[in-house]
Amino acid sequence: MRQHTAAAGSRLGRPERDETNAGPRLARGDRKTAPSEPPPRLNGAWSIAIIPCIRIAVRPRENHMSRAASALLLVLLASAAGAQDAPQATDVTSAEIQKFINALPRDAVSDRPIRTVEVTGDYRVGVYGVFRPQSPLGGANLHRVNTTEIYYMVEGVGTLVTGGELIDPTPAPSGTSVRGTGIRGGVSRRVTKGDVVIIPGHTPHWWSELETDIEYLIFRPDPDNRIPLR
Repeated sequence: MRQHTAAAGSRLGRPERDETNAGPRLARGDRKTAPSEPPPRLNGAWSIAIIPCIRIAVRPRENHMSRAASALLLVLLASAAGAQDAPQATDVTSAEIQKFINALPRDAVSDRPIRTVEVTGDYRVGVYGVFRPQSPLGGANLHRVNTTEIYYMVEGVGTLVTGGELIDPTPAPSGTSVRGTGIRGGVSRRVTKGDVVIIPGHTPHWWSELETDIEYLIFRPDPDNRIPLR
């Protein structure tokens, strides 16, 4: 019977345990203090157990690297597209402004565009040069549009009235403005070189007195894209 067991052990690749030299058996409660036996070497069975572990450890890292590379590529492509569509600044120099205003007629009010451009937010901004002679004095205006007018005084002195009500209002030929002979009520201020006045759309305004000829710029942000590009 012992010879049959030994033959079976040799066929499995394991040595037969010699029961005669094994020493005394440990009680159930003492087994935790006994030195553990090394795991049996199963020859080719180790390769089967290790290979799946390697694949499990590597594949997630490969997937993570692939996702990171894809995300980086998308960021680079978006940056390149954004750079192509980036808005550009527009320069209007003081020399250009002075040359433009000096070329305006001197016998009438002139309000003409220097530059008008499209800007971020789907609206336009215009820079206009204005020459207004001391005489004859013009009337009051109200523009029925959403365009704000920002006055910047370049030369001269005058009194500007805003708000209140138009006196004897009459529709202008343009169809978007109303004219009057003056303003009843409103706010009056003396404007000199370097001053800025912001006039929202639908607000009456009127140069009630001019001490000299005046030259000024008007900046017109136009959310309705009415003003032509120049």
